[in-house]
Amino acid sequence: MRNLITFAMSVAMLGCATKPIPSDAAQVGRALAFQQQPASDYGTITVVRDAGYTGGMCAIELTVEGKPAAILEREEKVVLYLPVGRQTLGASFKGKGLCGAQTNNDRTRSDLEIQVENQDIRTYRISMSPDAGLNIRPAPIR
Repeated sequence: MRNLITFAMSVAMLGCATKPIPSDAAQVGRALAFQQQPASDYGTITVVRDAGYTGGMCAIELTVEGKPAAILEREEKVVLYLPVGRQTLGASFKGKGLCGAQTNNDRTRSDLEIQVENQDIRTYRISMSPDAGLNIRPAPIR
């Protein structure tokens, strides 16, 4: 049974690597936190999940300093208002069954430490490689 689940998860995540999409083309995802502009200094951080079929059946949970910030499906984005300072953005699969089966695997979790400056406006992307490796990194400038 375990081999069947592993095989099904692999098949679900196979395919081409994901591809970036412009932030303005992404739908708005489900925000869970960091939606209010702080009274003190802050930066505006947009996180966009790539288009593509790799891992597309599973939602991704975005965290900030370990706190759930958003749930993103393919081609969705969230805008977060983060306080100035070092912050860690995290991305991992969210769900039960096949989507949650490999959440302890280093390839299915990605963390990125960022430095938020006052009035920053930055965009990051969540992507997947063909081998189902999850990545969060700065988005290309367009």
